[in-house]
Amino acid sequence: MCTISSWTDCELHTVIHFYTLSLILHSVHFYTKFILVTNEPLSLRERKRQQTRQAIEEHATRLAIERGLNNVTVEDICQAAQISRRTLFNYVESKEAAIIGTPPRDIPAEEQEKFLSQPHSDLIAATMELYLDNTISAQFVDETTAAEILRRRKHIRRENPSLAHLSSANHHEFFSNLHELLTQYLTRYPEQRILTMHSVEHEANHIAKIAFYAVHLGFMEWIDSPKESFATLRRKCHHNLDSLSTLASERIK
Repeated sequence: MCTISSWTDCELHTVIHFYTLSLILHSVHFYTKFILVTNEPLSLRERKRQQTRQAIEEHATRLAIERGLNNVTVEDICQAAQISRRTLFNYVESKEAAIIGTPPRDIPAEEQEKFLSQPHSDLIAATMELYLDNTISAQFVDETTAAEILRRRKHIRRENPSLAHLSSANHHEFFSNLHELLTQYLTRYPEQRILTMHSVEHEANHIAKIAFYAVHLGFMEWIDSPKESFATLRRKCHHNLDSLSTLASERIK
């Protein structure tokens, strides 16, 4: 599988030059979006569903931190969240899924259509936003509680490394779907291609991986900073994308 390190200096210089310039020209647009963006109002039914899911995950992670993973039962979670077993299993597949979370496997059709509807001035940044919107922000109603759940999960994963497989399959499937979406995008807007010496699939793969790695770096910084908001997480992700661009540019001088 290709990696960033396998690019030729010419390929890397071309990509970094284009995307660094794009970041400079459009940083004001993206940082304003972080602070001012508001989601469309949810229907009462959908909001209730999200509140129930968040309650399940909040109590499940709290109990796992307080008692240890093996000392928490499905009944404990149901009692704390004031729901039935049937309701719990309408939202999660298992106790472990309630505790560690179930990342989405796909990007909603309407989000895909929106992404493909027009060219993006900064494709990697737009890809990163799409990833964040569909893997973190979209899952929760209350940001403060959501941030605490995510921080608890980091601790739980560290204490229970065997749980890693529960989310890895979903992440792989999500990445595959994102790669396919980017392939469609570059096919629709060939004028935005940079690595024209390679296939569309090759370029889509690298764009997705750069976006994912910038999110990973931003998330690891954010997760260790108590009480920071999702807006801060987004800023950290974009800051790390900028840093990756700078480091790569220095490498080829």
